[in-house]
Amino acid sequence: MGMTCWLWQRRARKISALAASLGVTLQLTQHIHGLRREIEFQVSGRNVDRFIGEFSRKC
Repeated sequence: MGMTCWLWQRRARKISALAASLGVTLQLTQHIHGLRREIEFQVSGRNVDRFIGEFSRKC
């Protein structure tokens, strides 16, 4: 799942707390292309489907 940089910066604590509460592992990767920055994350664990659902509702 990829997201834009401004979304991650504004809601970083909320997304991290959500991942921790559901017991999933969140891994971030940042790619810089000139002035454009892309931040992607990978989620793994037993509750990935629930994390994606909660992420789309709350974040």
